[in-house]
Amino acid sequence: MNTVAYYRNSISADKQKLSIDMQMHHVREAALNNHLLIENEFIDRATSARKTQIEERSGMKLLLEAIKKGRVKNLIVYSRCRLARNVQQYMSLFELLKQYDVNVIFAASFEVPMTYTMESELIERILAAMNQEDVDKLVQKLQDSKITVAKDGKHAGGAIPFGFKKSLEEVEKGIKKSEWKKVDQEIKDIEEIYQLFLDEDFTSLQMFVDLTNEKGKRFRNDKEWTYAGMKKVLTNPIYNGQRIYRTTEGEIKRKVSYLQIIDDEIWQQVQIKMNDLITKRERPKDVYETYLLKNLVYCSECNQMMSGRSHQLKGVSFFVYKCQRHSKVRAPKEWLEMEVLKKANEFFKNMLESNFSKIIEKIYNGEIAAYSEAVKDIEQDLKRLEDLMVERTEQALERGEALHLDDAIKNELKQFEQNQFIISELTSKILEIKEKFKTIDDWKLGSLMNIIADDLNDEEKQELLEDIVYQIEISQERVLIIFHHPLFTGITGREEFGLI
Repeated sequence: MNTVAYYRNSISADKQKLSIDMQMHHVREAALNNHLLIENEFIDRATSARKTQIEERSGMKLLLEAIKKGRVKNLIVYSRCRLARNVQQYMSLFELLKQYDVNVIFAASFEVPMTYTMESELIERILAAMNQEDVDKLVQKLQDSKITVAKDGKHAGGAIPFGFKKSLEEVEKGIKKSEWKKVDQEIKDIEEIYQLFLDEDFTSLQMFVDLTNEKGKRFRNDKEWTYAGMKKVLTNPIYNGQRIYRTTEGEIKRKVSYLQIIDDEIWQQVQIKMNDLITKRERPKDVYETYLLKNLVYCSECNQMMSGRSHQLKGVSFFVYKCQRHSKVRAPKEWLEMEVLKKANEFFKNMLESNFSKIIEKIYNGEIAAYSEAVKDIEQDLKRLEDLMVERTEQALERGEALHLDDAIKNELKQFEQNQFIISELTSKILEIKEKFKTIDDWKLGSLMNIIADDLNDEEKQELLEDIVYQIEISQERVLIIFHHPLFTGITGREEFGLI
């Protein structure tokens, strides 16, 4: 294939019926205008570019494979934001397109062409940042709307708890903010569970869960109660007639008396007994624990970020990094952090003991040369534009005419302004590199020899780890660490070892 097209919409077809069709219309029109025949089309429906990685999109994955096989000469897409919304993902894709010299054609009239000149990377990075900012603003608007709903005492998000359901009549009418209705049998079960919890003696919540199941109480669809499900029922304030919506700025509490099931006295007694159970178990509190590898650990099964949490095994509590989708994919926190710190220091120590100085100096000189060459090219373009402006001004003066700013001159002035901005950015980048590497030896001794010293506090260790560890992948059998140099993305390393 030579010419292909890519389409993506963010939400389901029933909510955005024209999105893919609209993109197809404009893309096919662009192909016609460029005298090109689209030989294949790659589509990702209802796929968020903010929540999913590029490799997780089925259509994009097939497109990437075709590009890497050298089968794509022209790629037509509606706009840049269809490719990616995240700056890092977009620039990674841009590098691939540049590597295989793919001619990208944007169907949207507002998009500027994609080129592969020295300054184009900076321009693409700026445009990608603008796209990411747009989607971040959209997310904030959605969050603000949820806060508004929560302040009105309505359901702002999350699963509907046991005991309630949406009004079937309102659902059929398509009312999105449908209020809840009580489920009589489930309400009765909740009242009996609360009373049973107060009447019986047990030393752990799991013992109460087992007792409840033995008495024939069942969750939805005749499923047995689980520890997590029981804890939610016994601690969810909605059963006491209170909605709580948690945001980054705090909690929004609203009284919803019409949904109350458990009276205040029984509710308070149950909460006191629950607190006593948790205290007796001496479970660690995740909120006070610092996870040095936060945002770095991923599940190799689903490529989702793993979270730090407390875990119990045979009555012993400890902290782990754990996948929310695959419960068996986990690693003890202290052990994993200790191993990663050790491997990180070993990785950079090995680099120091090799020809690392020469490698760094070569990259350092190469970056300076590349930016300097780009500055030189743009300066020549600026000189050309200046000469052109002077020439047109002199011609107007000779004729005794006012200088007419036609579209051609306006475009030249706009290009002149853009070039001035770009050359300013490139010059700043050169100064930044020179400042960063005054001498290679000083940088080595000051930064790498004590890359993660034992006397650093957790915050300093976490910051350094984020600089040098690209990603940690965990399966049920092994751990894979992918390192990258804190200053040069071209220098990487991999370390694999088994789980304890």
